[in-house]
Amino acid sequence: MGKLVFAALLTALGAVLLMSVQPLASKDCLPLLGGTPAVWAIALVFFQATLLAGYGLAIPLARASRGPRTIALVSLLAVALSFLPPRIEPEALTAAMGESWPWWPLTWSLTRGFFLPVLVVGMSAPLIQAWLAKSRPGLDPTPLYAASNTGSLLGLMAYPLLLEPLLDLGTQRQVWSYGHVFWCLGMLFSAWWFRPVPSQESFSPDEPLLASWRSHPWGTWLLASAFPSMLMVAMTTHLVTDVAGAPLLGILPLALYLVSFILAFGGASKAQAPAWLPRAQVLAALVLALLWGVGSVEVRGGLALPLLVAHLAGFLLVTWGTHRRLVETRPAPEGLPWFYLALSVGGVLGGITAALLAPILLSRAGIWEYPIALAGCCLFQAGGPTPWKKGDGFRVGLASSTAIALAGLAWSLQLGPGGPRWALIVGLPLLLAHLGSFRPGLHASLLAIALLVAKVAPDPTGKLIWQERSFFGMARVELTGEGRADQAITRLVHGGTIHGQACPAWRDGRGQVIPLGYYHPRGPTGDLLGLPSEALPRKRVAAIGLGVGALAYYARPGEEWTFLEIDPLMEKLARRKDWFPYLDQSSGKCSVHLGDGRLLMAREPEAAFDLIILDAFSSDSIPAHLLTREAMEIYKSRLTPGGRLLVHISNRYLELLPVVSGMAADAGMAVHSWWDATGPGPDSLGAKGWMASHWALLGDLPKGLRGPWMAPSSDLKIIHWTDSHAALMPLLRLGGAAD
Repeated sequence: MGKLVFAALLTALGAVLLMSVQPLASKDCLPLLGGTPAVWAIALVFFQATLLAGYGLAIPLARASRGPRTIALVSLLAVALSFLPPRIEPEALTAAMGESWPWWPLTWSLTRGFFLPVLVVGMSAPLIQAWLAKSRPGLDPTPLYAASNTGSLLGLMAYPLLLEPLLDLGTQRQVWSYGHVFWCLGMLFSAWWFRPVPSQESFSPDEPLLASWRSHPWGTWLLASAFPSMLMVAMTTHLVTDVAGAPLLGILPLALYLVSFILAFGGASKAQAPAWLPRAQVLAALVLALLWGVGSVEVRGGLALPLLVAHLAGFLLVTWGTHRRLVETRPAPEGLPWFYLALSVGGVLGGITAALLAPILLSRAGIWEYPIALAGCCLFQAGGPTPWKKGDGFRVGLASSTAIALAGLAWSLQLGPGGPRWALIVGLPLLLAHLGSFRPGLHASLLAIALLVAKVAPDPTGKLIWQERSFFGMARVELTGEGRADQAITRLVHGGTIHGQACPAWRDGRGQVIPLGYYHPRGPTGDLLGLPSEALPRKRVAAIGLGVGALAYYARPGEEWTFLEIDPLMEKLARRKDWFPYLDQSSGKCSVHLGDGRLLMAREPEAAFDLIILDAFSSDSIPAHLLTREAMEIYKSRLTPGGRLLVHISNRYLELLPVVSGMAADAGMAVHSWWDATGPGPDSLGAKGWMASHWALLGDLPKGLRGPWMAPSSDLKIIHWTDSHAALMPLLRLGGAAD
């Protein structure tokens, strides 16, 4: 019993180290790659691949006798300890600034800083289980896999709840290093303590390493582990960009992914899967398919939280059922290293497909990896596969014809986005898929057909006119509005947030297209930037964040405006003058520099700008490194005496005014904010294009402002962020704010 408890604790400690290091490494990438979800996705794949290498390394160590395995283990651990504490070296990432897909510099930086320490920890679960099985013949160590995933879940959730709020980044590295040393000591002790029984101390010639590998169900192991991993990465991208965009949201799908492993592997008996699980799995898949087919952005608003819960609950049921199928096919204890190796290979393949291949190969097609993974998970249901029956091919053909016919009917009836169209081309095909819910192959085929037709079917309204993905998210250009075609509004939607709008028919007295959205002339930006030069001197202006270039509207002759933009795709869109003419029509001299705004700002000479505008938040994700004390030191040193900093702090899920107030206090500057929650009058040309926004001005209020700029209330709790300590949890708004 003592060995089992020790093995469970040591396995859990290794899992805690494995899962807490990923958010640590992702945060360590700031400020070099911004706050994009792609950093999290690629870091996830990197650590999956490192875990795979650890599993592969565990196979020969698991079969070695006690003396050789101890010598090999000591050598490996000594090398790994020499790389502590782990950290990102910035040189490679700095050189990658301005690249559209800097995945290789990020991967190389992670390899240099984290590979070896994480590699040896990756050996933990399979190695301890194999050693324990040899020291206790007849013991099934599979439940230790549940202990491993429980430790993983604790390590993952401990980061945002405990480590990030309480410890700075340097201390986090040290704590992780101490845990790594403690784990190494435990592994050395287990290598000595878990003595193989005499009959298993050495292996006979008829037990070669590859003796039974051909007898294992490799296809099931690889695919049933690849599709949930792929779905987890794809759902993270989908939720962050299309549903909620709340900070730390990327942790939740990974946490539930671990919970599904815990539920599936928690019992040793193959008969312990709940009787209702297969049915719940297919129904959850249908709900997720419906949500994806309809498009969550169209029904967001106050429904963001219910949609988020529905996505996460459905994801848990689908992955639980798929992973339970893995438990039903697991081998005897001596084959467990191969089993976990296959699961790791499948997880890496699924992660690479969703995080790297799909975004690049399908950059113009949307998040297609989501429905592919969802349909793939439906191939593996608890209880085993049901063979295809006579007539199933005919049923698939009939379902395809019906789905195409319904899409054609929706087109001929001119049904745009909305209930009737989705009932025809999504709802009814999914109902057909439900009829095959107890036939995994048939169900997956029908589900894939419904999803394919739903997204390929053209929209007669022509609302979506362009979309493309970059490393920093999905960007879509849409037409909205009713009435005359020349009155339509062209808008850029980046992730789940509208980043700029334009209507060529709405012009000012100079004939220039007026900015809409957050930048309309009667809002905070128009109020400040519309002041005469005597009230607001601004020969040189820097704007961190480009969007569609709407701020360029306010540039005057003789002024130099420098836009600092991390995403090359944004510059490409802002220069499409047929959609967004602001850069092209600007009266000032405007230039765009690609790279992280803070790093580029640090390269500018001191006292270079009269005004700095900070408008760099993608969706509701926050590049925290732009709001730290160290960042404020850079901004202040680049401002001329009396210069000002204008910060866009609109956010559905974070209250950023306490952090901005902390920046102002550090710099000895006054702060005033304007929550622009009431739009312009109904007779204004910009009435339809107005959007609520929240802006803060650091510095003295210039004369002539008309808007309700207000100092923070006296009871506002000021928060100071630093590069090594910037916790998001204290700023969260429960329930979010209105769009």
